[in-house]
Amino acid sequence: MATERLIVDNIITLTSLVGSVTDIDDDPDGPDDGNWIYSDGSSASIFTGEFETPSRSLEDGAGLQEFRVKLRKSLGDSGNIGGDPSGGNAVDFTIQLVENGTSITTLVTDSFTGAGGLQTTVFSGTFNASSITNPSLVQVTVTQTSGSSGNPNNRRYLDVGAVEWNAVTLDPRYIIIS
Repeated sequence: MATERLIVDNIITLTSLVGSVTDIDDDPDGPDDGNWIYSDGSSASIFTGEFETPSRSLEDGAGLQEFRVKLRKSLGDSGNIGGDPSGGNAVDFTIQLVENGTSITTLVTDSFTGAGGLQTTVFSGTFNASSITNPSLVQVTVTQTSGSSGNPNNRRYLDVGAVEWNAVTLDPRYIIIS
């Protein structure tokens, strides 16, 4: 087995978000480089990105493939990070494994609550490579499911800071041919 760090190389969907691939290509676990795909505050945030193609075949096994996504609760002010998004609505979201536009499974269902400041959190979801048919068409979708409605002073959104796929691949030195 070997692990490849793959980044999003194509953005499929940016709903109520502003940014580009270069804003999210850093390591989610590394220091924040200041680049984010920001919410514009017009409605719930939805992001779908397509990954680079792994250089080798994927290793099957429960929990071997991992998406890591850095998110934060935001005021929806398109990058004006002077505001404090604490309080207000909780922001619920899902992170899904998608293949060529078809949802395969939900990997993470979570929430940012009323915690103060611009807190960033890395969320991780794992899957088995056997659940996909074509590794070159693997996508991730982050969907805000609540928090963007109601009293305008309470509305909150999601910003996306970094996205990666830690793809566990077969080491060609150890493939057994029968």
